[in-house]
Amino acid sequence: MPITYTNIPNAVIDQYFGKINKIVWFNVSDTFGTFTVNIYLEPSQSTETTIKIFNKVTKETMFTKKYSRTPNSTSIIDEAKITHIPGTLSPIYGITVN
Repeated sequence: MPITYTNIPNAVIDQYFGKINKIVWFNVSDTFGTFTVNIYLEPSQSTETTIKIFNKVTKETMFTKKYSRTPNSTSIIDEAKITHIPGTLSPIYGITVN
């Protein structure tokens, strides 16, 4: 499983990870704050797609959204805002696509 780490203190995650087959791991600065994950998704014509962002240690889901299947081929651009709380949450988060 490929692992990708990114250090982004209270900022926007705009690194392109490519197609996600399993989990992409990234970390944030271990300070209190909100960060934004920009989501660029190519819609599926045959199945629904669910994006999930979760904390690695607590397994707490920080963001989840289901995108319906659509015949439209226009890329979906969305964003997730996540608040990191040091001492409660690990600075490492994962993104999955199902």
